[in-house]
Amino acid sequence: MFNFKDLIDDILLEQGKTYKELEDAGVICRRTFYQYKSFTPYLETVLKIANYLKVSLDYIVGRSTVNNFREYKIPPSNFYDKMIKVLATYNVTQSKLANDLEIGRSNFTYWKQGKQPKLETLVLIADYFKFSIDELLEHES
Repeated sequence: MFNFKDLIDDILLEQGKTYKELEDAGVICRRTFYQYKSFTPYLETVLKIANYLKVSLDYIVGRSTVNNFREYKIPPSNFYDKMIKVLATYNVTQSKLANDLEIGRSNFTYWKQGKQPKLETLVLIADYFKFSIDELLEHES
């Protein structure tokens, strides 16, 4: 869907920061970061990066040119509860969403068990409902 490393490269350049600063701050190991050309890190790591760089997930993935950053809660709360509320609000079933997004229905089982979605899945859901990724996540007060 997108190259996470390239997206973060752009933000680091924009902010005049380096991978070393991310590493020194304990956000991410530099060697691990290069693997993000092929895959996206777990949500908790993405949120740590976003908090350190003070950028919203919508801004990171290019869904918005405006950075409406509010610090993310880490570890993220149970995504399943939030997703159930969204589905009820929009009157969409789990099966319909899974079919429409072409994601496995088993994702709901994983989320119910406390696992977090991939960033790519958050983007798909936010695009589907036409709202910010931030509406799916909790923020610090």
